[in-house]
Amino acid sequence: MVAEPAGPMLFNSIAYILFLLLTVGLYYLLPAEKRWILLLAGSLFCYGLFRVDYLLLLLFCVAVSYLGALKMHQSSDEGVRKRWLRTVLLADLGLLFVFKYLDFTYQSLVWVGGWVGLEMPAFVFNIVLPIGISFYIFQTIGYVVDVYWGVVEPQTHFGKFFLFVSFFPQLIAGPIEKAEDLMPQLERLDNRFRESDFWAGATRISWGLFKKAVVADNIALYTDVVFGNISFHQGATLYVALLLFAFQIYCDFSGYTDIAIGSARLLGINLSENFLLPYGSSTVREFWTRWHKTLYTWLYTYIYMPIAFGIPGPRGVASAVLATFFLSGLWHGASWNFIIFGLVHGFWVLLEAVLLDRMLYARLGSIWSRVVGVPVTFHVWLFSMIWFRTRTFEEAGLFLQNLVQGGSFEVLDTGVFARILLGLGILLVVEAGLVKAHTFQALYLKYGVRFCLGMMICSLFLLLLFGNSGGGQFIYFQF
Repeated sequence: MVAEPAGPMLFNSIAYILFLLLTVGLYYLLPAEKRWILLLAGSLFCYGLFRVDYLLLLLFCVAVSYLGALKMHQSSDEGVRKRWLRTVLLADLGLLFVFKYLDFTYQSLVWVGGWVGLEMPAFVFNIVLPIGISFYIFQTIGYVVDVYWGVVEPQTHFGKFFLFVSFFPQLIAGPIEKAEDLMPQLERLDNRFRESDFWAGATRISWGLFKKAVVADNIALYTDVVFGNISFHQGATLYVALLLFAFQIYCDFSGYTDIAIGSARLLGINLSENFLLPYGSSTVREFWTRWHKTLYTWLYTYIYMPIAFGIPGPRGVASAVLATFFLSGLWHGASWNFIIFGLVHGFWVLLEAVLLDRMLYARLGSIWSRVVGVPVTFHVWLFSMIWFRTRTFEEAGLFLQNLVQGGSFEVLDTGVFARILLGLGILLVVEAGLVKAHTFQALYLKYGVRFCLGMMICSLFLLLLFGNSGGGQFIYFQF
């Protein structure tokens, strides 16, 4: 699949900041019953700037999910309810398959056919991947399944349901929200302007911009060179590039999430937390409760639990774990490299459950199990990042081959590396104190306006002084 080109309303653009300020100002001027119209119009405007025709795909997904949920709720016949559920799942997943996995599936069949001696014509579909499609389809599927299970009542107002799916802070790259958390907030929209929301939101946005422009985008100047020329680098250089990429993707994605959560907070709306110091995890299971938490929650709820309960005993648990992480990898991209990325975590989770928990961590005790487990878990993540960052089996194999050959570390560009070290140093100090949900609001309540204003000024000053102005779109936009 071909990634969608960047549009003019990226979170790290002046255009978005101006749009956000205008939207927030109008939002609090409008009566509560009209605010959903403003948010929906703004959301569709933002998304339409990328490609107007993809608004039709979003509308199709919303309409099918809206209608299917209502029909399921209105019927007491279980057979009818299941048919509507299957119809919605087929429509939503079919849309995702065509735009994200059709080309990958065909190329895999060509490869398998060649391996067994069955020749198939080479053909590339070159379908452009609609930006954010994996996120909003997962959100609609979660909503429809929750209605089927009776967890939530269906939304009868089409416009407000459309807003739930397309809400601009989280439409393109999450967090993937559950209807029971976000829908009631969008239903009311009667909140008054609160200083705590403003300062917490604005501070979080500035911190997200720092993470993206100062840390992630500067690291990209190093990692892009190394990963773009793997054959010319060895040993320590590759290891450092891998280590830096782990922080690049964290700051890129969590920086986006900070801006998303901060933007919604300016409107008095709470989005779900998505990161909680994941690199401090002592097991891979713990890691996935701290990294991209809303995706993990979705996969656990709608994939792991049905399989684990449907197949009794350890076989069901093992099947559920592998299926969950297989789909996690596939969700990230239509590539066997991404599937391997997911399965690395799946097999390690099983290894932890079967061997490490009993043979190692239980004997070490809680403190020493963390001392050992944190670096082990982090290096499992680093190993999986090889498959995440490289594009093909050949590239991943070459990376591993050159990594173990040894070789001294190459700085490549002293100025860039100095900015990287500065950004990482500030990141580690600040993030260590931001370990609870809604921390920025708590900081405002504890220390007041001066603290938040000071943090904003420092973040923006560092961004202007050391930020990479040539940084591109967020990594997770390609998913």
